[in-house]
Amino acid sequence: MQVNDCGTTLPPKSSRIFALLVGIDKYRNTDIPALSGCVNDCKNFAAFLLENLGVPEGNIRSLHNEAATRDAILGAIDSHLLLPKVGRRRVARSRLSGLMTKECRRMGPRFMGFPTARSQY
Repeated sequence: MQVNDCGTTLPPKSSRIFALLVGIDKYRNTDIPALSGCVNDCKNFAAFLLENLGVPEGNIRSLHNEAATRDAILGAIDSHLLLPKVGRRRVARSRLSGLMTKECRRMGPRFMGFPTARSQY
């Protein structure tokens, strides 16, 4: 176990955590105002997972701006969060930093990293 600056105990380095981080500052639709900080939030959260929780780099998948299309997000959920290696005793989580759209709400539990009918377990 690691101890942080506040004296609290951190969990051991873990290969059991899988994360999909989505940060969108610039949208293709120019009617949506550009944001600032969403991609940076994702990068900071990835750094936290790597440095503080010891999550292996291969367990973290990030999609930023133009790479964060609907198809790319759904594909990453299927290929990264629902892999058989994730299994039942693993933590799989997604995080969106950007404007919450109708599409993300429509994806519901699937976007949040919970199993679906397409799940391998």
